This record gives sequence, C-alpha cells and structure tokens, in this order.
Amino acid sequence: MTRLAAVAAAALDEVGISEHRAAELTGIPGPTLQRRLDTGDFTISELAAVADVVGATMSALLARAEQAGAGEWGRRTTTRRGGR
Repeated sequence: MTRLAAVAAAALDEVGISEHRAAELTGIPGPTLQRRLDTGDFTISELAAVADVVGATMSALLARAEQAGAGEWGRRTTTRRGGR
C-alpha cells in the first residue's frame, strides 16, 4: 500500500464511509476503488471524487501523503547519487 492509498483509506475511515458506500458516492466501480485503495494508482478524477466524498481537497490528501513520507525522498536520492 502506498502512502496515498493509506491516506485515502484513512480519510474514508475517519468520516465513517465504507469502501462499498464510497464506490456508490464516487461513481468508481467497487473493484476499481478497492484496487486503487490497495495501490494508490488513482486517476486525477478518482482522487478528486474521493476527496469530495470525505470533505477534503485533492491537494489536502496529497499533502497528507507527502507528510507521511517526509524525508524518504532525500534518503533515496542520496543513495542513488552516491552509487551505494
């Protein structure tokens, strides 16, 4: 599960919306939504729909995902540049 998938799932949980109900409210087919919540591979329109359902903005969900992984980018970049 990616950080974005975890944030989206947590946001739904925080507002008490099940995956099944979220699928109904967003118009995203249930199996597709379940896959997106597992992988985090949302399209822009799917993420916008999830954000709308939980009463957030898409940028707020993305910011939460970024904050959850703060510092990880620097460690990976350093490792790649250093060739280690």
